[in-house]
Amino acid sequence: LKHSSERLELVEADLECPDHWPKAIEGCTYILHIASPWPIVADETTIRIAKDGTLNVLKAAAQCSTVQKIVLTSSTAAINGNTYGHKNDARVFDENCWGNLNSKRIENYSRSKIIAEKAAWEFWKSLPEASRFQLTVLNPSFVIGPVLSDQRHGSAKVCHLFLYKLSTLLNPSFSHT
Repeated sequence: LKHSSERLELVEADLECPDHWPKAIEGCTYILHIASPWPIVADETTIRIAKDGTLNVLKAAAQCSTVQKIVLTSSTAAINGNTYGHKNDARVFDENCWGNLNSKRIENYSRSKIIAEKAAWEFWKSLPEASRFQLTVLNPSFVIGPVLSDQRHGSAKVCHLFLYKLSTLLNPSFSHT
């Protein structure tokens, strides 16, 4: 990225450690909160870490006078929750659309995204209006791109499986051939 060495700092902090965040965001104007657990099999821990981690970032930002905006990466899982409950394909989804937490079909990953994003908005709304930072939430369906570490998690792990592991196991056949 052009000028990234002067304008961008990547910071690593543990989502579960609220004490890490004040120092991590000290002097920041903008925060891109893109971290969230995405194990292949999500459990209640995934939900807790997603919610508490998001709130740890937002609470630290609320105490930091320089933070003007936070962009939170959520997921379409927060909107549809893998519940297959939206029947109108032409429907426009907005900030009032949430996955159904009571659905028997909902998975814990989707549940974690709904709970974490709702907690973020509730916390943001609880702040005095005059001291609120801007909060923007992105809800992508799938995130791919270069991985900045040697560890593969979430989408990167799935892509790696498809590209390098499953392709050797499958012999795809197509109906048009």
